[in-house]
Amino acid sequence: MSDGDNLDVKRCAKCAAWIPSTATMCAYCNSTSPDQPLERPRGPALSVRHGFSVTTLLIAANFAYFAFSLFVQYRATPDGNPLQWALTGTGLNQGLFFAGDYNHAAVFQGHQWWRVLCATFLHVGGIHILMNMLALKQLGELAENLFGPTKLLAVYVVSGACSSLAVSLWYAGVRHLPATEIPGLAGASGAIFGVAGLLVVYLLRAGSTQGRAIAMSIGRSVLFMLIVGAFVPMISQAGHVGGLVPGLLFGLVLRDEFSHRLNPASRAIWTRAASLAVAAVVVSLIAGAWFAFQHLGGR
Repeated sequence: MSDGDNLDVKRCAKCAAWIPSTATMCAYCNSTSPDQPLERPRGPALSVRHGFSVTTLLIAANFAYFAFSLFVQYRATPDGNPLQWALTGTGLNQGLFFAGDYNHAAVFQGHQWWRVLCATFLHVGGIHILMNMLALKQLGELAENLFGPTKLLAVYVVSGACSSLAVSLWYAGVRHLPATEIPGLAGASGAIFGVAGLLVVYLLRAGSTQGRAIAMSIGRSVLFMLIVGAFVPMISQAGHVGGLVPGLLFGLVLRDEFSHRLNPASRAIWTRAASLAVAAVVVSLIAGAWFAFQHLGGR
């Protein structure tokens, strides 16, 4: 950290210079509002350069695919209870499976690779998705402001994929359970744990006094959720830890958006990484939807 560990400083939101935490004016760029980030110019809806929010896109994609799973369940059991599926997820089993929840046997024996990412956009009922999306909004917006949209996308998708695969690693690789006994996985919480891990490590490593306080608050929430997960069978502890670990590792190496802007080579690398992440998600969701329509088309 360039400001030294013994100084109470912050970064000017306009020029990224380190200034005293109590300063109301930046001595480097003469800004009289060093705590107020520059407003993003508005432009085309799909332009990252013109105010586009990746966090908003991820939330919208999660809700859209959750709605698709409800539609799939209705096609499978039209005489069921849609309100029950939507609120609590009870009876949503077929909707989740056909839309692509993570299933160890289907992935490794049925070669349904797309489930690795599809599962991170599926949720077991309205309460589940609302809790996850509230967390994603808070953590995602903070991470996007700190690191930019491309890095957030890459961290989110990689953490989500690792969350799914961790289920197989833990139950099949460590505990050696038969494929039929390995629990499934659905939900964005593993990816969100990755974003949380990124923020905790980065803010503890390179944050100001206020940043470190935020990191401690997020860290306490993560620890609380891990403790709860140890006692609630329906919570995938393997998925949470599997998403958290890559986030922690990203926090050790990532630099913030200010530094990122000054390095064209870094910008290009992360833009390509984000593009690959988006392509992987889009292809997976399309494959999941195709699988569902193939198996339920006649119903």
